[in-house]
Amino acid sequence: MNNVISLPNRALKITLTVSDPEVIHELEKRDDGASREAFAAQALRLGILALRQASGSLDADVIRREGDQLLSAVGAVLQDRTSELSGALAKTMFQYLDPASGALPQRIEQLTKPNGDLETMLARHLCGDQSRLAQTLATHIGEQSPLFKLLSPKQSDGLLATLAHTLKTALDGQRDEVLKQFAQEFSLDHEGSALQRLSSMLAKTSEAVETSLTLDDEASPLARLKREILDVLAHHNVANVSFQTEVRSTLETFKARREEAARSTLHGNTFEELVGEFLEHEAKRVGDVCEHVGATPGRLQRKLGDYVVELGPESASPGARVVYEAKAKKRYTSKSALGEIAEARKNRDAQIGVFVFDRASAPEKMEPLHRVGSDVFVVWDADDATTDTFFKAAFAVARTLAHREREADSRSEADFRVLDELIAGIAAHATSLDAIEKAARSVKKNGEAILTGAEGMREALESQVGALRAHLVAVREKGES
Repeated sequence: MNNVISLPNRALKITLTVSDPEVIHELEKRDDGASREAFAAQALRLGILALRQASGSLDADVIRREGDQLLSAVGAVLQDRTSELSGALAKTMFQYLDPASGALPQRIEQLTKPNGDLETMLARHLCGDQSRLAQTLATHIGEQSPLFKLLSPKQSDGLLATLAHTLKTALDGQRDEVLKQFAQEFSLDHEGSALQRLSSMLAKTSEAVETSLTLDDEASPLARLKREILDVLAHHNVANVSFQTEVRSTLETFKARREEAARSTLHGNTFEELVGEFLEHEAKRVGDVCEHVGATPGRLQRKLGDYVVELGPESASPGARVVYEAKAKKRYTSKSALGEIAEARKNRDAQIGVFVFDRASAPEKMEPLHRVGSDVFVVWDADDATTDTFFKAAFAVARTLAHREREADSRSEADFRVLDELIAGIAAHATSLDAIEKAARSVKKNGEAILTGAEGMREALESQVGALRAHLVAVREKGES
């Protein structure tokens, strides 16, 4: 080993061969090079100082100076180790606690996020009829569980029967055992004997137990339990009867409304007249003018077109015309109706045509409300107030289309895409409403659920019509500006 000992003005180079096992062991703990040489130099210095001290030549100043150097070296080593330890600790804490990439936040997120490990585990154990909790409860306390069967008074091997039998058996056995053991000392024939008193007490106890577990005695605990259960069942029965009565009342009210509508003054009129009366009402409401023109020839010298509604002065396009054709004949197809309403527009100088089918004679699978270019097709039943929504929507759509034809503004095409979406939504709800009404007529016992669905669908239709009217107002305002 080579080492250089530095003195204030000089250095001495020493080459040493170390053979002592303990010294070799300590030196090998350090890396070969500067670290090992520095340790050897310090050890040599400490050894020399120790030898000098042993020879009595070391004074207090040397000891103090060397001690200070030793403390400084130790402090430096501790400071280095502290810095390394702090850095390692900070790195480890960052790996575990960093909000963005730390293992702990990610694990917590994995546990607590929607559909995470914790929610999945809890749902598997607690939610639904198939959860472990529900299955466990059903197994242990459900109707088919051993506990339920054990507590049932109807089971011959249930708890009550078993308890009564066990108590009776135990009492009988105890009585027999007492009689057997004390037969020589006690006699039942002796009035007031201990055995007699004991027998009497056991008999009373057995009677009390049997009385408590019998349904023949109204004051017995089992009889009271039976009455409480029957009271609960009676309460549920009353609630069920009340619910059924309410459903029947609702259905009868609905039926009465339909019958009243069937007995109204409009019922006896022809379909064309009913369409005219409906148009008169709607036109008057918005300030338009409705004219019955079916009996007079038009520009083509034909009588095509039953009614013409001319938009009033308060509308977005005063003077625009919409022709209405009302048909209650089954011979019409969608194609023939499209051709006839196109001819009716020409014959009555109208921008828009509306073909009104009677629901009983409309083509199969026809949507209750749809638009084809400048023409609108609607299916209406004068005896069914629910179809009025489609007729009102067709009336509003026709007025909007008439305004567009008048203005011939291609910039409003996007607005009419929204209009077509509203029409499609109304038609979809109409299909669902028809299905609900058929179910209501065929399955009365589910009346409340069906009526609730019908009412909800009616509200959705009214909402669609409201949105349609709001859109028409917006289009009108846009045209006026």
